[in-house]
Amino acid sequence: MTKWLDPNIAYKKTALALTSEGAIALFWNEHVHSDASNGFFEEVQELYQSLAPQLVH
Repeated sequence: MTKWLDPNIAYKKTALALTSEGAIALFWNEHVHSDASNGFFEEVQELYQSLAPQLVH
């Protein structure tokens, strides 16, 4: 789950940190290409190029 939590307890600690009406957002620094992304990766390349060109490969 994260590199900061022991994998044996990470999910339990995360669940305990959320309230019954809470939510969690998970972010990674890698793009996943799939049909479900609906072209997101391709669409943001122009933004990356203008705002953070060091991220464009």
